Amino acid sequence: MLQVLNTVLAATPDGDPPAEQPLALHLMIHATEMGSPVPTPQSQGALAGLAAANRLAHALPHTTGHLVHMPGHTYLRVGQWAAATRVNVAANLIDAQYKQRGLAAYGALHNTAMLVSGAVMSGQSKLALKWGLQHDDVPTYQVLSNTFKPPPLYLIQTRFGMFDEVLNGTSLQTPSSLWSAFSNVTFHYARGVALVARNHVEEAHEEYYRLAENAARVPEEDLVTQIPGASSDKGPVFSKVGMPHNVSHTAPRCRV
Repeated sequence: MLQVLNTVLAATPDGDPPAEQPLALHLMIHATEMGSPVPTPQSQGALAGLAAANRLAHALPHTTGHLVHMPGHTYLRVGQWAAATRVNVAANLIDAQYKQRGLAAYGALHNTAMLVSGAVMSGQSKLALKWGLQHDDVPTYQVLSNTFKPPPLYLIQTRFGMFDEVLNGTSLQTPSSLWSAFSNVTFHYARGVALVARNHVEEAHEEYYRLAENAARVPEEDLVTQIPGASSDKGPVFSKVGMPHNVSHTAPRCRV
């Protein structure tokens, strides 16, 4: 596939928007985005799609929100957070124009999710909070599904150290049976981090164990199919955040 795409793109004059092949640029981004974020001796990884991302970003700035947002896939993968934010802001503005005309914009929540991700990673707190707040009324953060909902406001606040807002804000709804296990994980994570930051250690311990219990209920098939390279063994998942596998409320208290 890459050979075919490279042939098509090589035959298209770079810098000539009317002659660009948006489908080939689009597919090149998807074909390379899951490669390594940094080049290896064997492959350029995700960087192999950077030229296509740049061409698409400059060639079609006022088309559909989805095409305008597409370079963000590569930009996020290779760490160009500000560029990812920029193209997704543009995509969201186009989506808003569609909605004003009574049309349904394709992948609008996905575009917002990537906007917030880029803004969070590039330290643009005002942008992240502004766009995250617009969708905070649906507390079903499904990072392990294809719903592409932006992160809930409390995770954005946690990222920027807004711990009082996390603990006192109206965005931190109470989990319910309607929430996914992962949604509950993010809830208890945000509360735990905020409680530690405010030196409420005992309460933070309770959030720690609730997080672990919910993490154990995240379907294994989601870990395997939605996260490249992941294993169905949750042990490594727990160890990465410093918690023992199969913890329970009866386990000895650990340091936070």
